[in-house]
Amino acid sequence: MIGRARALGIALALGLVASACASTGAYPREVFTEMHYTQSYRSQEPPRLKPAPLSVPITGRAVEPATFLEAQETANPVPLTAGTMERARALYAVNCAMCHGAQGRGNSYIATLFGQAGTTPPVDFASDRVKARNPGQVYWFLTVGLGNMPPFGKLLTSEERWLLVHYVRSVAGQ
Repeated sequence: MIGRARALGIALALGLVASACASTGAYPREVFTEMHYTQSYRSQEPPRLKPAPLSVPITGRAVEPATFLEAQETANPVPLTAGTMERARALYAVNCAMCHGAQGRGNSYIATLFGQAGTTPPVDFASDRVKARNPGQVYWFLTVGLGNMPPFGKLLTSEERWLLVHYVRSVAGQ
């Protein structure tokens, strides 16, 4: 009988030791969780406040036009030079040519697949529809996407999207 009580006592002691080793807090057994053990706060660090609505970012990011109407009044900040057009052509070849075609005329293999599927094919940059758009509107379409065109707002930098605006406008003859 004593041997059985002793074995039970040893098993209980080992159970307590094992449960104490599993604890991640400062004490063997956490009764009250302490705030400084959570991932959201570090020791002696106050909580971070959210920025005020309509505040200006200080991280250096450009403020994007939120709506299509705001985009109408946005001018292209990237100057049009031979070097910028060369960069624009390279960006177009990598990001846009597979759908809009090598010359931007909306004639590509992907465009034929869109047509076969019954969806709107990629736009021809020399069309009247594109010519009627100002640079800010073209930039907005590149940023948020339209129809089957994906949004490039998170894929390309603001400067790269403005370079593509130069390319689109050059195909449109503007």
